[in-house]
Amino acid sequence: MMNDNSTIATEETDMMSFVDVGEVLKDGSLSMRVLPKHNVICVGSTMTTTQICVNIKARELPDDTRAPVDIIVALDVSGSMAGRKLDLCKLTLEQLLCMLLPKDRFGLVSYDTDARIELAPQKMTGANKAKALRIIKALTHRSMTNISAAIGLATQEMNAIEEPNAVRSIFLLTDGHPNQGVSDTAGLVEITKNSISNTHFEADLDIGAEKKTHRFSFFHGAQNKAGPGTDKVPM
Repeated sequence: MMNDNSTIATEETDMMSFVDVGEVLKDGSLSMRVLPKHNVICVGSTMTTTQICVNIKARELPDDTRAPVDIIVALDVSGSMAGRKLDLCKLTLEQLLCMLLPKDRFGLVSYDTDARIELAPQKMTGANKAKALRIIKALTHRSMTNISAAIGLATQEMNAIEEPNAVRSIFLLTDGHPNQGVSDTAGLVEITKNSISNTHFEADLDIGAEKKTHRFSFFHGAQNKAGPGTDKVPM
């Protein structure tokens, strides 16, 4: 039995099963499940923050009805990402690859003090997907955090694709603590906007549009490291 002043442990073994929230949209195209980190938090607990994992699933569509995509991921492998953070990011990338088809492209940029190309964007055939998985599994943490270099290199790689797909996305994964290169939020947003404006594709967040689409999203932890968040760069 636990009293009101108990603090819940934060071990992985404290996780519950996913709780079905149900359909997010009325047409049933999206459904959501939530996984809390703790199965209980007492009223008098000193804990002020916790985390949840949200699983949002889209309705299955035939493979031939989805537009092909070009995806480049810029992954933070700085020292602060060591351990569980990097492991979770690598697992996320492995799951992403499982959903990509031979008509889709995937590229990977890793960054610490500098940014480097781990995998140039290429169609996800069986052989290329296996190569990408090997590269992801071999990644280890390194040094500082240069987000600005990652943005520049990822955008450069996206712009170098010949005959690009209709939907193009760059995802930047980080714990949100840049300490090399441009490190303030306003500066990083400006670099991102300039990178997109210099491409020959129009920046647009409406995936359903007929025109080419180019997206740039940040996934990062809050400063108190309470959990992940997402910022979309204003266009």
